Amino acid sequence: MKDLIRFLSLLLILALLLPLAACAGPAVPADTTAAGEETVAPGEDPAPVFRTLSVETYRDKTRAGFLSQLIGFLTGFEFSVDSSGEPRIAMPDSWFKICQGPYAVPNKYCKRDPRLVKNASTGLWDIYIDDDYSIDIFNQYILEDMYARYGTFASRVIGEDWVKYNIYDMGGGNHSYGAYALAKNKGYSTPFLGDAENGNRYSHCGEPYIANETLGMSAAGMPEVTADMVDLFAQVTGDRDSYLWAKLFTVMYAMAYFESDVPAMIRRAADMVLPEGCWQREVVDRCFALKEKYGVNWRRAVAVADKEICTPYYGMESRVGETSVNCAFILLGLLFGEGDYVETLRIISLAGHGGDSTTPVGVGIVGVILGTAAIPDEALGYVWQDGKTEIINRAVPDTRSGVWMFAENLPERLKITDILDKYQKNFESILLERGGKIEDGVYYIPESLVTKMDTAVIANYGFEDGTVAPFAVRHGTVTAEAPGCTGDYSLKLTGAEGGSEAAAEISDLKAGETYRLTAYLFSSAGTTVSLFAEKTDGSGRVFSTLFDTQSYVRRILVFRAPAETVRIGVAFDAENPYKYALADNLTLVRIEETPAGTVSGGDGKWAVASDTDREAWLKLTFTNTSGKLADCRLSVDGSAYTVVPFRKTGKTVAEGEANVLYVPLLLGKGERTVALTLPKNVSVTAAEFLNVTDRFATEQ
Repeated sequence: MKDLIRFLSLLLILALLLPLAACAGPAVPADTTAAGEETVAPGEDPAPVFRTLSVETYRDKTRAGFLSQLIGFLTGFEFSVDSSGEPRIAMPDSWFKICQGPYAVPNKYCKRDPRLVKNASTGLWDIYIDDDYSIDIFNQYILEDMYARYGTFASRVIGEDWVKYNIYDMGGGNHSYGAYALAKNKGYSTPFLGDAENGNRYSHCGEPYIANETLGMSAAGMPEVTADMVDLFAQVTGDRDSYLWAKLFTVMYAMAYFESDVPAMIRRAADMVLPEGCWQREVVDRCFALKEKYGVNWRRAVAVADKEICTPYYGMESRVGETSVNCAFILLGLLFGEGDYVETLRIISLAGHGGDSTTPVGVGIVGVILGTAAIPDEALGYVWQDGKTEIINRAVPDTRSGVWMFAENLPERLKITDILDKYQKNFESILLERGGKIEDGVYYIPESLVTKMDTAVIANYGFEDGTVAPFAVRHGTVTAEAPGCTGDYSLKLTGAEGGSEAAAEISDLKAGETYRLTAYLFSSAGTTVSLFAEKTDGSGRVFSTLFDTQSYVRRILVFRAPAETVRIGVAFDAENPYKYALADNLTLVRIEETPAGTVSGGDGKWAVASDTDREAWLKLTFTNTSGKLADCRLSVDGSAYTVVPFRKTGKTVAEGEANVLYVPLLLGKGERTVALTLPKNVSVTAAEFLNVTDRFATEQ
């Protein structure tokens, strides 16, 4: 009987305690320092959910990621060519020596100016600046300046700081025709700095993915934040496929703090930032297929990739250093390396093409996953030296002035530890702004739903099968002919009576939703090519135009889908059979535009009542019939803000014309006056202040 009474008493106590435990809410585990551990916020409300990362772990992973940039650069072979001038592919293992590649020591197979120099005074190794990590470092100064000045992300600072710090850099930083020149001489801001149409002659270069991928370490565990941030940074120097590659790899850096399954990470990152039915997505798929086909034989895989994936840009004769194959080699190195640090380093550094640039990207991701303990001591002896290493921010004495890479107004000697401090400081600024916390040496990083792009696949988007199918000729002459913007073919429209036109029906859209159609277009002198969307019966056409541009430039059309199936296409107005237009690399992505405030007014002056303290987009629908690019000053409350380049849209304005520009503005909450100095041939017919996204929560 006593035992029964004790048992009943215990049940009564438990019944009283359980409701109290429920009221107390879920407890945070005592040990919250392990990378990747998930928990919930303290208190009764289980949302938001956080992932935790100790400050020490973040610091270690970030150190490994940045040091791996240097190790990859000092190990990899860049553009090593054989006697015929063709690039050497899959170089022998005997060439592989950690931190002893062509940029570290003199090499008879690949002559370069060494960047690893013993300092006679200190006895330490100094590492001279190079474009493979110079802009990565500079970006941390930019982020620091953003949050110091505005307390939030402000893209205008990017262009301002390129001028302020007087950046010299290969490709995008060229002082005559690159991003620096457009920022200084024109006053442009991103995303206009990287456009070929605006005068950047280096928009095709690999600078976007070479220079920006470590931004993911400033948004650790927040890939969706990283994707938006790097889009603006990457479009400083390019408007071709390079900036999408930058988004892929930067997102992977952010993911690497909590994920270790490299193939799954690649797939998830591709879902987040690469439209289905685009060349980059096809390259990803081909790399997975090569890994499956060749098992551990990475040399055979890179040889096949060199033949099948290398697609030089329009106007480029050399295959050496081409973006697609370089990024394929990064992916193959990650897949065949299977998460092993040295093996990943070895494969990419020997694969070929731009190994000095590709190796840092790939091995840096593995470095973040594994941390500093995975880095061989011999490498740390060159690039870490117990934290005493310094990067020399000036040209190597023997380097030609045409390839100098440095920031004139940054310190001449950059301490590795100071650089890592900036990554950490900027991460903390971004984390706190995005609702995260820092408590007791632990970062609480908000966990978001896995997001992906909602894309409609355009079959034969690049016309590489030598036909224009599924595009059907409606009138005129349409063929698949060289040259393509990338690859061998593009869709070619030849002048004919009544013009030329080709269209394809695209199904499975969401009726009433907003879509962004992107293409690269080319127009003969004095003629107009249109990128259009319409109902399947040919009514309700809206279109974006390209006028008199004898090179490939990017054009977008934003439209609302009238039904689940729409007709998209290109049209050419010339009737002269010697005139032609070209179109290549079409993609179609659903986007979402939501108001960030209200806009009233017109004639180049608007009252914008902003609802947000963060940066949003001023969407301008416009026409420019002047026949030339029109630079228009934009002011906010009477103070100069940026310069907006309005591209030429044609000689006349037609019904359905929908040329738009998106200008990033940080206005803060409240009403502001936004004004543009518009010449007589430029008109803005609509202005909206919007938040824009092209990624959506994955359906569960």
